Amino acid sequence: GTMIAPSGEKFNGYTHDGFIERSFTEPIIRSVENSKHKVSIADLGGDNGSLLNEVLKKINEQNPSLETRGLVVDIDSTGKARQTFAEKQTSGERKGIEYVIADVTKLPFGDETLDVVISRMTMQYLDQVEQDQFLREISRVLKKEGMCILQTVTDEIDNPDFNEVWNKITELISKSTDFKRNFPSFGEYVKYMRVFEKYGLLPVLCSKIIKFPFSVSAFVERFHVDSQELSNLFEVESKKFPELFEIIDGQLCLKARLLDLRLKKIDNPKGFFQQQRIDRQEKIGTNP
Repeated sequence: GTMIAPSGEKFNGYTHDGFIERSFTEPIIRSVENSKHKVSIADLGGDNGSLLNEVLKKINEQNPSLETRGLVVDIDSTGKARQTFAEKQTSGERKGIEYVIADVTKLPFGDETLDVVISRMTMQYLDQVEQDQFLREISRVLKKEGMCILQTVTDEIDNPDFNEVWNKITELISKSTDFKRNFPSFGEYVKYMRVFEKYGLLPVLCSKIIKFPFSVSAFVERFHVDSQELSNLFEVESKKFPELFEIIDGQLCLKARLLDLRLKKIDNPKGFFQQQRIDRQEKIGTNP
């Protein structure tokens, strides 16, 4: 979970309260604060539910009158995530959260049934067809004015060496040499209208500053991948591309860049941006 800020500071992005609040909790609270109904929040590829659990705790602390329903959606290829989730529920955690075994590209929810969708470090394991299905499914299940927050590895079009290494890792995970790699591109998502016209989702924030290192143990923990085979790959590639790797907390890690993306499901993007400008102008005390 180690991340590296632009300052060089290292922190655990999976557990750091400030990072979770800025990335997930605060924008979600702003999005649902006026809701008059039970708010449904789904974490796609949510592993054992740790992120969603923290988000819901903070929401309930700040707005105890708001009813929430949490859904962790994960295919859970190793079975470890579901087991940890069950253990946490037995110990009194994961309250108000349900674990759903499902493919994130074929969500088992009705149209416009979710208020918020989040997904952390899942999208980069989908090929270009699956990524398209993933975003279309998110758009389908989100209610109007619903929000989606995605964190994933971003496009490295200026770094073909990284692409080469990541492709090899993905082949080990997917057991396929026909994996059509398509990193979610930062440049793609700042073309707001193109994304809106394709998915009905409007990007409202993009960031790619944080570095996110990947270790062998992190991949092995989540996927059916041979530890020795992946370790050998890391060793070979780190000698070939030393600038892409770093020893962090005693482990050899591949350094990636993080895309932090927020999308809104809205009918009128021009009206949305106009209101954003009005809100900003009112905040600084000027007239539209």
